[in-house]
Amino acid sequence: MKMWQKTVSIIVTFALLFNSIAPYSIAIAQELTSEPSPTPTDLATPTIAPTDSPTQSPTPTDIASPEPTAEAGTTPSISPSPQIPIEHGNLTTTVIENIDLSVVTGLNTNVDVPTVTTDKPDYSPTSVVLITGTGFTSGKTYTLEISSTDEPPVTHTDSVTADSQGTFTYAYQLDGKYRPNYKIEVKVGSERIVASVTFTDGDPPVVEIDSEPSDPTNSTSATFYFHSTEEGSAFQCKIDVSGYSVCESPKTYTGLSNGSHIFQVKATGVGGTGLPDSSNWVVNTSLQIVTVTATVSGGTLGSNEWYTSNVTVGFTCSSTSTPPEDNISNCPGDQILSTEGSSVSSSAQTANDAGGNTGTSNVVTVKTDTSNPTVSATGASASWQSSVPTIIVSASDSVSGLASVKYAWDADATGGTLISNGTDLTSTYPGNGDHTLNLSVTDNAGRTNSFSGKYMVDTGIPSAPGTPSTTTPTNSTTQTWSWTAATDSVSNIANYLYRISGDATVNSTSTGSNSTSFVTNLVQGIYSFYVKAVDSAGNTGSESSGGSLTVDTTIPTLTAAVSAGTLGTNSWYTSNVTVHFNCSDTGGSGMASCPNDEILSTESSSISSTAKASTDNAGNTSVASNVVTVKIDKTSPATPSATPVAGDYTSDQSVTLSSSDSLSGFGAIYYTTDGSVPDATKTLYAGAITVDKDMTIKAIAYDNAGNAGGILEATYGIAPVISGETSSSATTDSVTITWTTDEAATSRVIYDTASHALGAAPNYGYANSTDEDSTKVTSHSVGLTGLTAGTTYYYRTVSHGSPEAVSDENSFTTTSSDTTTGSSGGTLSDASAPNCNDTKPGSAPVLTGAFGGVNSVTLHWTEASDPVSYYLVTYGASSGAQTYGNPNVGGKGTTSYTVSGLSGGRTYFFKVRAGNGCAPGDFSNEVFAIPVGGFISSPATGFIPGVLGTETEASPGPSLSPQTLGTEDSEITEPKEVNLVTWLLTHKKISLGVILILAAIGYFISKQKKS
Repeated sequence: MKMWQKTVSIIVTFALLFNSIAPYSIAIAQELTSEPSPTPTDLATPTIAPTDSPTQSPTPTDIASPEPTAEAGTTPSISPSPQIPIEHGNLTTTVIENIDLSVVTGLNTNVDVPTVTTDKPDYSPTSVVLITGTGFTSGKTYTLEISSTDEPPVTHTDSVTADSQGTFTYAYQLDGKYRPNYKIEVKVGSERIVASVTFTDGDPPVVEIDSEPSDPTNSTSATFYFHSTEEGSAFQCKIDVSGYSVCESPKTYTGLSNGSHIFQVKATGVGGTGLPDSSNWVVNTSLQIVTVTATVSGGTLGSNEWYTSNVTVGFTCSSTSTPPEDNISNCPGDQILSTEGSSVSSSAQTANDAGGNTGTSNVVTVKTDTSNPTVSATGASASWQSSVPTIIVSASDSVSGLASVKYAWDADATGGTLISNGTDLTSTYPGNGDHTLNLSVTDNAGRTNSFSGKYMVDTGIPSAPGTPSTTTPTNSTTQTWSWTAATDSVSNIANYLYRISGDATVNSTSTGSNSTSFVTNLVQGIYSFYVKAVDSAGNTGSESSGGSLTVDTTIPTLTAAVSAGTLGTNSWYTSNVTVHFNCSDTGGSGMASCPNDEILSTESSSISSTAKASTDNAGNTSVASNVVTVKIDKTSPATPSATPVAGDYTSDQSVTLSSSDSLSGFGAIYYTTDGSVPDATKTLYAGAITVDKDMTIKAIAYDNAGNAGGILEATYGIAPVISGETSSSATTDSVTITWTTDEAATSRVIYDTASHALGAAPNYGYANSTDEDSTKVTSHSVGLTGLTAGTTYYYRTVSHGSPEAVSDENSFTTTSSDTTTGSSGGTLSDASAPNCNDTKPGSAPVLTGAFGGVNSVTLHWTEASDPVSYYLVTYGASSGAQTYGNPNVGGKGTTSYTVSGLSGGRTYFFKVRAGNGCAPGDFSNEVFAIPVGGFISSPATGFIPGVLGTETEASPGPSLSPQTLGTEDSEITEPKEVNLVTWLLTHKKISLGVILILAAIGYFISKQKKS
């Protein structure tokens, strides 16, 4: 059994591993076989079978109704409609399952973000709110919270679960209580809100009948005026037992029959339809009516329908008999209502017509108030008070009651601040001073009264006086102080108190008056003087800022010293000298004047400053300052002169230097012969300088003050000494001339077939001259070419640093053409090999980097020395074995090239060489790189086997071929093998799969051995 379990385990392990590495195995096979990969159309398209959406269990509700069902492929609906009970004080909700979302207005099933909506924006207090959620996570349960903060506040919380389409529906029964605003929130848990919406709960409008027919009446028509509390309401009217119909105000009915009638009207608004208003009356076309109407005919109407005088009630009478007026025999006279009160009524009066019909008047009820209200305040007084009294307002009206009480300080109270009876106005007191409180009272009938009281209060303290001042600093011991007077807006200033702090302290002491001047006698020191005021009420004000006083009876001191100037050597100054005067005052007043710096500019061995004095701020004057004496030399010494003067000489020279200075005297000379700038750190001149070669002497002189003079620059040219002239390597047409010089000099040879005495430059009488090699050396070698075989030539060597030297005349003879033999001793004949007359590049390029890319390598090198006309790049698969070449990588100035078409994961070795025409240069150093990418079997783009740029190859061009440029005939075929380590590193996932397979096999084998 265990063996079977292990076998199954191994099979499953291999199956899983093979499944993970299968795609990479296919990629490896494609790479090794270079077969084209299948296109996407070659792969089988997976077919996804549709699945049925899970059926969501219905949410339990409080409604006893059949569960709705939905057949597959049909539109679900609610059947029957849910019956929603209304319970007093409770919220009842219904969850509607399988509702047809297409019937919900505003639902957008294409939205994929959570959204919650209602079927309409406004509801009546007893409506059902249908809530729809879309864009939610399928199968996820959310918290639904419905709330209103309007009175009485309510919060309802339930949970909803999104169906397979991410939607849900929910029905919420409003509880019948009017709340203007509601909010719906869908939350994850109880915190994060993912969707929300609001709706409103409108109150139904209220309708009122404004005008109706008399009851009873003998008119067969009736007109009703009515209005709604909600603007824009729609009205429905009905009369008697007829049904409601749309109507507007006024509504008139005609052709009414005798008998009782009832009119009803109701209004419909945003909050629904309100309760109707009604009017009842009786129609009697045979009725004879005596009408007695009582109305107010006289009186002063105040505010709020209150009369402020006696009211006169008048009566008018009429009858339906003909003629009506003649039939009235006792229409009542006026009644006078003089009683005060909120409900004063006239008495009902009767009148009779000639037919004996009696009519009774209506009763007129009015509100009358003929008395003024009263008002007063506590604490008023015509005398000054030291504190604000308690100010309580008292107002009353026994009939219509108080409508308003107003107050104002120092202004008319009718436009003042509204207060209530009994208000404490103490805190409103404007502040110290003489103020008037004005009160105005009005009752509900519009009658008024007023109060005015004086309040004189001084609770403040005097202001602080100005800062005292006196002459300061001073050397006087008697001081007169003065200050700006303090102010007191109520009881005025009585006297001042003063205080002194400093060397002599005085506590608060009265000056004895309200004068703003006071005299003190203070000795040397620093003081602060303070004052404060006392008013007539004894209030003491704040203290002033301290006035400063410095009494200084000590004279200042003054000294002079050098503060600026360039001090050279031997106590000499080499620039203007600044003498600064240092002033100090120990008495405390500070310096008022101190002499400005004095500039000493006259050159002399003894120049002095002027004695000066200073004054302090107290008026004390110092004694004269000391005198400063210095030595000044600002003039440079003479520029050194050289003897002999600079120039070219044919022999060594002994050069002497000299200089002078007329003030501090000549000091020393320093010089250089290496071209550097001379200064005091260079060689000190102590005697004649030997000039035995080309030399430039730079010298500078210093005087005893340290001033530096101008720089002498004297250049001497000494001809070099030529020796050791020899000729060697003579052939039929060439020879090499060598010689030495005692100093570095140029190289040139003048020559001729005839001997010459030394003539004039430049060739000194000789017919031929080589080009001068300007490189200065001491060992010289010049080759002469184009000579005639078997001929004797006379020559001189020419070298110069400065001036030029010419050697004595020497000679050599070229060999005859028939004396040249080969190694076998025979005479050499003309070579049959092709002859290249181009000069190869002067140096090889240097490869500085190789960077692998995708099936490519980019090379960088430094330029070869001229002459250069082209560059050639070669590469091979192993170090030292260059197999392929491309001579078309660029001309002179090329320093980089990208080799493309290489196989990924292989190591390539590269070299570069320059060429000039038919003459190739030396190869560079070798570098290597490993490109990435797929396998490529062909050579790199543009590269040909064997094209390596040997001396026998023709110049490179666009038509190069192995036959014209190659030196190797073997065809190099790209090997198929792949470097294992490189491949594994670039296929990490496959490597990991192989390791896991090997580990599993090893584990299985070890377990088998143990068992």
